[in-house]
Amino acid sequence: MRSLLWSYLGSRRFPREMSTFEVRRFFTLSNNDRHVLRRRFRSRSRLGAALQLGFVRMTGATLDAFDYVPRAVLEHVGHQLEISAPRLTTLRALYRRQMTLFLHQRWACEHAGFHRHEVNDVTQVIDTLLSDSSVTLDRHCLARQAREVLYKRSGTV
Repeated sequence: MRSLLWSYLGSRRFPREMSTFEVRRFFTLSNNDRHVLRRRFRSRSRLGAALQLGFVRMTGATLDAFDYVPRAVLEHVGHQLEISAPRLTTLRALYRRQMTLFLHQRWACEHAGFHRHEVNDVTQVIDTLLSDSSVTLDRHCLARQAREVLYKRSGTV
């Protein structure tokens, strides 16, 4: 299961294709998630916030308003929120105001237990990169290691 999470870690966009298992794994909302969404956001805002939450859990990063959202993800999240999923391909239609996007991104990170990087997080990444660079100088491998360390420390990637 670890390799499934690591395959999307640090991604800034949805993959072209996602299996039903992956959609359910990352975008299934708990009872607590749904409760907090109902309490915190108006009905028309819940879908955007829920998509941000699932994406943060999947990648450790937030979605931009222009990002493509797979239809299967929209339908799965919409079904859980008991709303009909819109037929949109990007989040732009959900975000008339830029501040709403930022609010959803911040809320999703906080609700998922993520925080901004702190000095200790950066120090840990540097230590890991220094020790790993003695084994490989492959920048892609080292970048993946850095993302894994940040994710493990519940920091946004």
